[in-house]
Amino acid sequence: MDYFLYSVDLPFSQKKIFYREINSREQFLLAKFASLHPYGKENDIDFFIALNKIILNCVENKKDLLELNIVEYILFLLKIRILSFDNFLELELNPNSEKEMKEKISIDLNTFMKKFYEASSKLMENNIIEYNGIYVNLSWPDTKIAISFLENENIDISTTFVEYIKYLKTKEKTIVLNNFTKEEKNKIYENLPSKLQVLIFDKIVKSIENLFTENLFSIKSLNWLNFNFYNNIYLYFIKLLFSSDIKGLYQQYYVFASKNINLFFIDNMTTADRKVFMSLIEKELDNKEDLMNNLNSTSEGMTPLESLVDEFGG
Repeated sequence: MDYFLYSVDLPFSQKKIFYREINSREQFLLAKFASLHPYGKENDIDFFIALNKIILNCVENKKDLLELNIVEYILFLLKIRILSFDNFLELELNPNSEKEMKEKISIDLNTFMKKFYEASSKLMENNIIEYNGIYVNLSWPDTKIAISFLENENIDISTTFVEYIKYLKTKEKTIVLNNFTKEEKNKIYENLPSKLQVLIFDKIVKSIENLFTENLFSIKSLNWLNFNFYNNIYLYFIKLLFSSDIKGLYQQYYVFASKNINLFFIDNMTTADRKVFMSLIEKELDNKEDLMNNLNSTSEGMTPLESLVDEFGG
């Protein structure tokens, strides 16, 4: 039985998500999937879909998670990653020339998450636009819709702006756009006054540029790693977040199995659990080594008979 002991309040939707840590089996599956699917748009999308399935397993109120917009979903991924592993992402960048050395970078994910939230909040500031009695509420696109932006390499960004509209409101009624098909949404958007369309366009463009051009890592060599929802670079970063040393995981499984620890129990361990068990095993090995050294030093200078007598307490 799973216990969802942790919770996080999302800033825009005000939803509270209850979740647990990613366990060893799930971490292993993600590491294996990442290692078998190198960088590339289709591979990154496939990894994101696989990650979503695993993350859904870690959440109690799954419906609320599925309704998050892309920014809130990424914020949640950062939270569960920090809880499950740690708050640092270690990267090793390849040099641009033979004369340069590999650059090792450590990213504090708590700091990154704060900057990502601040940059994405620009869209949500004064996000209700009013014109001639029509109120338009803007928000970041839903996660599924944002991923669909990658399906068309030559996409006209302006054609996606309707997906940033959460609802339209007049005195008579409120229209929630998620209740309509893509074609119906476009028709609703096209029928808006041209002046209102311009106001929507300007607000979204400025917000997108603010997020997409911000160096969220404050590291010059990572300027290229931006959160542009119209290319797969941000999915590649998410893959990096959940990639693990698969060889190290195999080794830990091997060590635990050699200690006759049940496989089901190992699968359900968290990273913190494994660290504790590994430290206990290492301590046990150190104690054995100390014991052997003491025995060897005690037996030095004794005759074989004296050694046997000493060993058996004679």
